[in-house]
Amino acid sequence: VNLTKEVEDYRLEYEAAVRLRSLDASPLQAPAECDGNKVSFNIKEEDMHPDPQFVNSTVTFRFQLRFTNPRRPPLDYENNWIMLHSRNVQMVDAANADAILSSDAMQSWNVRSKLRYISIERLTEVLRPDDTAEIHFEFVTVNVADQLVIQAVSPVGFDFTTVYLSSEGTTDVKPPGVGRRLLWQGFTSGISIQDGYRNEVTLRVNFDKNEYVRFRLAGIRIPWTGGQALFTMYTSIVGQRQDEIELCCYEGEPPENPATVFQVPYRLQGLRAVLQSEWDQEAFNFPIASSMKTRLDEQHLVTVTFMVADVIELPPQATQMVMIVRAPVGYSIILSDDLMDVRDSSFLVEDLTATNGEGLR
Repeated sequence: VNLTKEVEDYRLEYEAAVRLRSLDASPLQAPAECDGNKVSFNIKEEDMHPDPQFVNSTVTFRFQLRFTNPRRPPLDYENNWIMLHSRNVQMVDAANADAILSSDAMQSWNVRSKLRYISIERLTEVLRPDDTAEIHFEFVTVNVADQLVIQAVSPVGFDFTTVYLSSEGTTDVKPPGVGRRLLWQGFTSGISIQDGYRNEVTLRVNFDKNEYVRFRLAGIRIPWTGGQALFTMYTSIVGQRQDEIELCCYEGEPPENPATVFQVPYRLQGLRAVLQSEWDQEAFNFPIASSMKTRLDEQHLVTVTFMVADVIELPPQATQMVMIVRAPVGYSIILSDDLMDVRDSSFLVEDLTATNGEGLR
């Protein structure tokens, strides 16, 4: 008995069985050959299932590709996937059209290039619901465009109805190269307001490819609820979309080119403030002086009560809440531990000088 031959025969039979089982699951296993935007399968006999019922015209073959989208949108008539079946030809072209046995084509998905180096900043404070804000926009394009649409998605409540362009275009020379964009602090010319309504504004523009764009819009009403501001922006030319960015952007997004977008401040709820002079604080002892109008150069005690918003999303690294108080012009705040007192609703302090009630909470 030749044990070596028997072991070798068993190995070959085992490998053949494993191969046949693999072909049962995937009847066509030709290796792919990639060349630019073309991929070919050079099918040989050993790459197909030996049983014809697995490779006839009733069988659907499926395969997956990993690819990279183009940076620029292709033309409509070029944006198609084409499948060619030929015989004895690896890379089919027009010269080998007579070798094509069958073919088909299908419309591909839309490809949109991304706006880059995005920065959106709120330049003004909004202290009252009717106050309007000024917002600074800057980004770098990929393609030429004659229209820009900006949609404020979140928080709900942005209003561009009274928007106007607050920056004036400059004609100074921009530094060469996108990498040196921060050296130019001018504003892009050729921008005008086409329409503004609710949370969307449309601008007429004249953007070049790879252009560093900077402009400012004012007269914008921002939401009275806080949170991360998210914008969707896209450019177009003669109605065809060019560059875009959607829901831009939370901190650190997009990962390959993080944007900077402001946060809408959360508002204090039920804000109340009482200004008391030293006579008002002891009105029972000084009934006449406390009834007089405020005099100049007097020290006053300001008591402010408020509630924070129901839901506040703090940054991951935040460990404390900072409260900033700014007095009107002409006032001076005296920093003193004896006069500063900050409490929340978890404390109940009995004020022995209070004339009625249970004191101050």
